[in-house]
Amino acid sequence: MLGFSRILRVIVMSMLLVAEMEPSHSALAQNNCPVPAAVGTQRYPSAIAVSLELASQNRLSTAGSSAVAPELPRVWAGYPPSNAREIRGYVPCTLLKSIAYQESPGWKQFDAAYSASGYTIISYDCGYGIMQITGAPIMTGEDGNVDRNRVVQEDVYNSGTGARVLADKWNHLTAYVGDNNPRIAEHWYFAVWAYNGLTNDNNPNNSCPASNPECSYANNPNRPPFDGTQPKNWYPYQELIWGYAANPPNYAPPLNPATEYWAANLLTLPDRIDITFPLPAHIPAPEPVHMDCSTLYIPTARK
Repeated sequence: MLGFSRILRVIVMSMLLVAEMEPSHSALAQNNCPVPAAVGTQRYPSAIAVSLELASQNRLSTAGSSAVAPELPRVWAGYPPSNAREIRGYVPCTLLKSIAYQESPGWKQFDAAYSASGYTIISYDCGYGIMQITGAPIMTGEDGNVDRNRVVQEDVYNSGTGARVLADKWNHLTAYVGDNNPRIAEHWYFAVWAYNGLTNDNNPNNSCPASNPECSYANNPNRPPFDGTQPKNWYPYQELIWGYAANPPNYAPPLNPATEYWAANLLTLPDRIDITFPLPAHIPAPEPVHMDCSTLYIPTARK
């Protein structure tokens, strides 16, 4: 039985989901973007969840042009960089799911109800589908490892491409958290920041200008942790993702509103006093840290 506070949160989240899924942004930009929208069937969240989990584990890719999704690059593990080694591609699945929800509420690839057909969701800045893949080199056709048309046409391929983008952000950063262990979700703080754009806009220590009429908590050091109900412009991108990880949204009607998109993972944010911009070379890992989804697909030893 859901308690009153839980029911209230379900209702609020459902209202926010409906508001954020308005289709106005999906069609307006299509004529100005590098790849035209495709028509496809919107799959249910339960199916999308499986794709995101497999993408995070680098289990969607196969050799050749028939790959279900692009292969993840090998990722660096270890700190300092002189001690780092490359390991099999991996991104934390809760972060991937939370990013997907932030980028496209309801995990929508197409502007359609679940099981119905519609055009690819395209944002005002030409971000495509679930993971809002945008810009060079992928959508300009300069990345030979990714088929930009499939990014538009297929939600599974789009999800895998988003995982690849996040892994690339991890690999190219020169800012590190803790011992730079890709299996620990908290160590991806700077990579998640970079997914949205490695700019000062996402600096958690920004001050809210007095001219902003919504300064009550926007970039206020006393702002409450994001739980999915507050205005998003109060928070830097990475705090939105951490907040969603800990407070997974519920399905909106006609789906079962008691069902969460993923299991909550109460990730720990780094101490803001450690964050600077330009980014610091290294910050200590926050405590506690969390392994993330790494046990979902561990092979079972044969008897």
